[in-house]
Amino acid sequence: MTTAVCRIPYRSLDLPWTPIPEDRERFRRLLRDIAIGVLLFGLIMPWLPVPELDVNEIPEVPQRYARLMLDKPKPPPPPPVLEEPEAPAEVTEEVKPVEQPVEPEQVAPTPEPARERAAKAGLMAFADSLADLRDNDAVIPVTPAVDTLVREDGGMLDALLDRVHISAVQTPQAFRTDLIVRAHREAEAKGFSSSDEGSLVFALGETVRTIPGERTNIKITFEDDVPIAEAILGRAR
Repeated sequence: MTTAVCRIPYRSLDLPWTPIPEDRERFRRLLRDIAIGVLLFGLIMPWLPVPELDVNEIPEVPQRYARLMLDKPKPPPPPPVLEEPEAPAEVTEEVKPVEQPVEPEQVAPTPEPARERAAKAGLMAFADSLADLRDNDAVIPVTPAVDTLVREDGGMLDALLDRVHISAVQTPQAFRTDLIVRAHREAEAKGFSSSDEGSLVFALGETVRTIPGERTNIKITFEDDVPIAEAILGRAR
């Protein structure tokens, strides 16, 4: 009877950088010896004698170093300064001053006071509105009617109106914030419309304060109002 022997191939599964067990053991022993040495040195170090240094004691300098510091070479002499030849004196001709004509001094126009400019520009009414707003919740500027006022019906004169108590309302107007907001909300809810906020506040039954306005503060409604406004602005400048 014959026995057949078959050789099974074997391949190592270790990677090239896998350490060898002997190297691992050698590294551990080396690391242990170093740790023991460092620990012993750390325990012995505090008991070693250390010489005390006197801060007031001046260290002795060797002779050769002292001679090197004391025997410094002398600096070379400065180079001689060469005298430059004197330049010939320049002959200057006497220049006679030319008389220039004296211009008459211009007198600057005296600036117009700011209050007068503001009054011409129609800003004083707004300033008065803000001042009266301290004691009133609603303030509007008005100007008295100067023309004859009539009521017509169907193109015919119906009645004459007394202009003593009739005034034209101007802008800008001043109101308390909560009051004007409430007036707009009420007008929107009731479907009431008006050309200015003063009528909305008056429709609530609130008191509206009137102050004198500026006749130059015109309202531009029609095309013919534009040249009038331009003339007023030109005069205010």
